[in-house]
Amino acid sequence: MTIALATVVALAAAGLALAQVQDRISLRATGGNDLAHYSPALAAVVVSPPEYKRGCCYDSNGGEWTGPRYQATGRASLGGDSKYNWTVGVAVRAGGTRAALIANLTHDWPVVSEGQQQVKHRVGGRAVGTIGGYWVLTRSTFGGADDAHMEAAVGFPLCDGNTAYAKFSLLIPSGNSAGGTMGFGEYRINGMSPTDWNAAKGMQAIRGVSLEGNRPARRVTAAARGRRVSGRVADCNAHPLAGLAVQLQQRTGSSWQTVSSARTSAAGTYSLAARSAGTYRVRGGTRTSAPVRVR
Repeated sequence: MTIALATVVALAAAGLALAQVQDRISLRATGGNDLAHYSPALAAVVVSPPEYKRGCCYDSNGGEWTGPRYQATGRASLGGDSKYNWTVGVAVRAGGTRAALIANLTHDWPVVSEGQQQVKHRVGGRAVGTIGGYWVLTRSTFGGADDAHMEAAVGFPLCDGNTAYAKFSLLIPSGNSAGGTMGFGEYRINGMSPTDWNAAKGMQAIRGVSLEGNRPARRVTAAARGRRVSGRVADCNAHPLAGLAVQLQQRTGSSWQTVSSARTSAAGTYSLAARSAGTYRVRGGTRTSAPVRVR
């Protein structure tokens, strides 16, 4: 059941510049009320390997990609199109990233390879950094050495205790043998065995996953200079929240009153005018800054 991991790594490193399919899934749409606090623009992006095209059966959080034909070495007419299904979702309060990923796999198969992954993050159309995630590759043992069924998945944190994930089930072709006792030989896809092909394409798929949009705010900074309060809103990786509504609130007695509002810049910064001397704070998302004194 050995997988040619050298082939997997080499193909995964080859990049996805020629990918034919790119799908963007709103994370808010995958979890109902549990994710109602997410920006509608927060989305996971999945990119197919270059040999694949859009298949059937798309819905709000998944679909199918269809790839090159596989065929038997002993009978070229025996074969079909390679395929795999993919799904994007959010594990709500499911523990650490790896635990959340394992708990949400479609198939209960042994892990054959795993590791850490840096997931690219874009906000407002610009790259802002990477997010530390985790990936796994699993393989079915039902058909023994000939079984080519695999599942590849990657997960990464969303700053609020939730974990986003993308998973890819590589189920066709299902095995390496085309019926050896009947003289049909082995299946091949572009010269590769289905086992090696599925492993390599699963790894390419998870390497192509990225995140777009604002994650929930983790920190709001504020500083007073003259009659203005300025600062920055960032997530748990210090990535900016762009275009986020922020409110300047003035303390009145034991309560806080919103006196002005604005939206953050592409860098997550803001500047708000205070109407008079007093104590102020800034609210962005579900977070507020420490109070500052305007004189």
